[in-house]
Amino acid sequence: MSTCPGILARTSAAILSVISEPVCALSLETRWQQGPSEGSQPILTISGPDREENPPRAAMALTARASAFARRGNYSEAERLLKTSLEITSNALGRDHSHIAVLLSKLGGLYAVQRRYAEAEHQLRLSLKINEKVFGPGHLDVAANLEALAFVLKKAHREEEAQELLTQAFKIWSKHRDDKSLGSSGFCVGDSS
Repeated sequence: MSTCPGILARTSAAILSVISEPVCALSLETRWQQGPSEGSQPILTISGPDREENPPRAAMALTARASAFARRGNYSEAERLLKTSLEITSNALGRDHSHIAVLLSKLGGLYAVQRRYAEAEHQLRLSLKINEKVFGPGHLDVAANLEALAFVLKKAHREEEAQELLTQAFKIWSKHRDDKSLGSSGFCVGDSS
């Protein structure tokens, strides 16, 4: 399969992007099980009015914290926080909301970074299904899902499937190529050689 290295590198770098709106009435207190020593795990206490009064903002704060843990390589804590954020968001907005798709993509990205490709694929396919239902099959978020899923399939040595998804994503991106909000994506599917 011939793919553009730029797309895979960009997808890999962006797969754990941060939702950076941490301003909310939520206390994220980190305590340590046995003091902050080598090998001890932090315990995150979540409290404050936004946990009940504004669940989406509470979930955003948890997601941002999860991204910070993931960047430091603490994947188990990042996974726990993303799952908590997913639960809060699902209870507040329902399972078929676009925010759920974002969180599923982030969880899939977290699994991909850990080379847990089957789990990553599952989360990304759920995200794709929601985005197709919410936005329709030609939406840019669907293209982004297809691209992320193709990245995971390529890493799992399923190049033909990955190429098919990249082709679908490319068709969507092409329909939106005059959209000024896209900027220069540098997206490509095949080599010119």
